[in-house]
Amino acid sequence: MKIISCKQAKQKKLSRYFTGKACIHGHICERRTINKNCVTCCNEKRAKYVNENRGDLAIKANQSYRVNHEKYRAYGWKTKGMPTPTRPEPLVCEICGKPETRKSKNGNICAKCNDHDNDSGKFRGWLCFSCNTGIGLLSHSEEIMNKAIIYLQNFKKDGTV
Repeated sequence: MKIISCKQAKQKKLSRYFTGKACIHGHICERRTINKNCVTCCNEKRAKYVNENRGDLAIKANQSYRVNHEKYRAYGWKTKGMPTPTRPEPLVCEICGKPETRKSKNGNICAKCNDHDNDSGKFRGWLCFSCNTGIGLLSHSEEIMNKAIIYLQNFKKDGTV
């Protein structure tokens, strides 16, 4: 590592610098320009705090998630390359008109699927898991879906295919 002073690091707008000297705890590593603290000491202090306050931190994180649920979901969509919805999530699926019934591992009802066009990436609507999966299994093809409709209608007419 290249030795650099804190002043030089700040001029270069770096968040860390390396002096080559040990901190008061004997670590020879980078330091933070914001407070001149040893990175290893900061990491150890943070790990100790998290370990001692694990329960409180989990409660705070859970409360934050409940309050900012939509923000967390939008961030998840963004990181997965999915579009941001253009309208709020309705109570029922936009195809079958039924509420979502699928449950998560902890027993809560899952949110509806953010359906989007795979070619353009544009948001289409809110679907239940079953309808979203059905569209996917039919290759997002209107032609195949129309054939499926005709197939069902023909069976309905005479009871045979």
